[in-house]
Amino acid sequence: RALSAGRPDLAAALLGPWRELYGDGLRLEAVHHGRTGTGPGSLRLAARTVGLAAEQGVRAVLTNAVRYADPGQGPVADVLDAAR
Repeated sequence: RALSAGRPDLAAALLGPWRELYGDGLRLEAVHHGRTGTGPGSLRLAARTVGLAAEQGVRAVLTNAVRYADPGQGPVADVLDAAR
């Protein structure tokens, strides 16, 4: 939320307790689902997350919610997600 709001300083501060808990095992997940804006699933938030990870010395993990075997099935999965 802090990164979505354009507050990397706050996001860095919020990492503190997680870093204490997980140490070198801490990861930041960057996700891009083609959404516009700065919220979850947007390219801008994914880029901000990767930037924060690099700045803070935390590994970034690039993920997505793939649930199909062929990329052509993506639109069907999107419709099913929307229907749910």
